[in-house]
Amino acid sequence: MEVYIHKDTGKGWILIEELEDGSGYFVSPAPRKMQRPFDEFKGEEETDENVLIKKGIISKEQTQIYHLYRESRKDEIRDKVFSILQELVDEIGKEEAIKVIDDSFNKENAEGIKTILFKDKS
Repeated sequence: MEVYIHKDTGKGWILIEELEDGSGYFVSPAPRKMQRPFDEFKGEEETDENVLIKKGIISKEQTQIYHLYRESRKDEIRDKVFSILQELVDEIGKEEAIKVIDDSFNKENAEGIKTILFKDKS
């Protein structure tokens, strides 16, 4: 979870998604989902959400909205990742793709990804 501190208020805003235009979707202290430019924030906190709640940087309500949003997008994100990995296989071939996966992920995750990608393609 990435939390950015607003320059004017000192309050934490939880990043949901970074956009290409220099802004992002955040869960505001209100708590609502809002798009804001990154230049409104002075820094990023990345630590355990319970610590951030105890320090008063973010609220439990903000984290609930964040988790609901992330949960609702799991299937979409999984599909995007699979599509990108499939493009990699199509572009450089199965053996090279396996090397890229092995180099990019820890052993357990790499094995899981290769199982998903290649289970019916041997």
